[in-house]
Amino acid sequence: MTTEQLLIALLRAVLSGEPFTQPLDVADFKAVYKLAAKHDLRHLVYYAAEQGSALPIPADEAEQAFMEQAAAAVLTAQYRYVKLEAELEHIGEVFEREGIPYIPLKGAVMRVLYPEPWMRTSCDIDVLIHEEDLDRAANALVAEGFTTDGVRNYHDMSLYCDGVHLELHHNVLERIPAMDAVLATVWEHTNSKGCYHLETPAFFLFHHLAHMAYHFLGGGCGIRTVMDLWLLLQSGGCSAKEVLALCEKGGILTFAEQMCALAAVWFGDGEHTEITRKAERFILYGGAYGSREQGSAATAARYGTATAVWRKIWMPYIDLKQVYPQVEGKPYLVPYYQAHRVVTRLKQGRGAKAVERLRAVSEQSDETVAETRELLSDLGLYEVSE
Repeated sequence: MTTEQLLIALLRAVLSGEPFTQPLDVADFKAVYKLAAKHDLRHLVYYAAEQGSALPIPADEAEQAFMEQAAAAVLTAQYRYVKLEAELEHIGEVFEREGIPYIPLKGAVMRVLYPEPWMRTSCDIDVLIHEEDLDRAANALVAEGFTTDGVRNYHDMSLYCDGVHLELHHNVLERIPAMDAVLATVWEHTNSKGCYHLETPAFFLFHHLAHMAYHFLGGGCGIRTVMDLWLLLQSGGCSAKEVLALCEKGGILTFAEQMCALAAVWFGDGEHTEITRKAERFILYGGAYGSREQGSAATAARYGTATAVWRKIWMPYIDLKQVYPQVEGKPYLVPYYQAHRVVTRLKQGRGAKAVERLRAVSEQSDETVAETRELLSDLGLYEVSE
């Protein structure tokens, strides 16, 4: 098996409960562990190999040290889960007390579908509230020990407590009009108990696919999102017809169909097609959140290299008005605040990073851009616009 095939086989063993029994040597294990690390899945690689008695036997102290480090990934994932769950419960108690309706999103909901909830790692907690409740919610959490810089981003505000990052969303929009028209109705697709709301199974699956599409356009959506998708499909909690109708309305029907096909190839009995193979490569090498190179290629493929570079310099208005609310309805202020943003970044020492991003877009080869454009077209994502 190739390293990529080994990784998928190990992850399939975790989800299916069937042991992975093929003995691994240290070189193979190191290679698959390194790839898994890009997708925040090191803990599952070690767990699957250990459960199937397939772990390699270290030959020297260096290899022994590496295996001990790998084993620690499982304990780290379990600790992260316990910490995130405790903080999510704390947040829920605050919102219940304050009478603030809220919806846990993403990993907080997905974990229960995994064989063990700690297996589904998250780097933060995502919670949605109504926009008009944002300041009140943030103030209530700050009174409970959270900290924040108070910056309201396009769809969230960041808060921190004891090393835990909370993304407090005031919307779940992705800046893609057709998808956003459906995502904007999220509160209409929930079941509630007190202030606690939960997306209906069909809407949760659509929301997951929409978020996958957003990240795919940004350079990759990660293996974990495909694992999530497979478990959601297997849970049987909703009507396929309802989900497909939402995807069609949101403009991602082709993308949804192809991602479901890829999930079946990796974790079921599906067979590869030319499109799923291309999507597989894009996801595997993009890492958990996509790569800058692939994101630059996707942007250049959609807009052309020159326009893509300009978009990196001139922030889209929809984002600018979140950073600088004072430009709302006052287009004559846009040039001033665009310049203010650039100067601020330079003062913060972020100029080198900005230049690097511009270079990443401008240096994309014609061949890479063409291949990416073809993939996006195959997935029905080429013509979506921000």
